[in-house]
Amino acid sequence: MHGRTAEDAQAATDKLIAAAGIDAGQVYGVTAYFTCLEEVEALARRSWPSTPI
Repeated sequence: MHGRTAEDAQAATDKLIAAAGIDAGQVYGVTAYFTCLEEVEALARRSWPSTPI
């Protein structure tokens, strides 16, 4: 789950787990402020490390 801050990402993750009954081990939060290209690139590198950016 994405959030602008770690707190936002965790809140979104917790909400999804509670609402959909998803196993907590299957979802995790990530942060990036989408108006900042450097943060988006860092998010992509963490999410898809084997894919060239």
